[in-house]
Amino acid sequence: MWVLPWAETRFPDVLQRVREKYPSDFTFAPDVYNASSKRQGDAFVVGTYVDEWGCVFENL
Repeated sequence: MWVLPWAETRFPDVLQRVREKYPSDFTFAPDVYNASSKRQGDAFVVGTYVDEWGCVFENL
């Protein structure tokens, strides 16, 4: 089940019960990539963010 962060913050108890009743059947690939040396900042706050490829974003 994919859940929006909004639901995580507003209904954590409900989501916990759903997850207990219906466990996830998704698996994840192992983390095989090294951290990018180009990435800087936070993509979700005001300011400059540089992604893994070096693209610069200005968050207003």
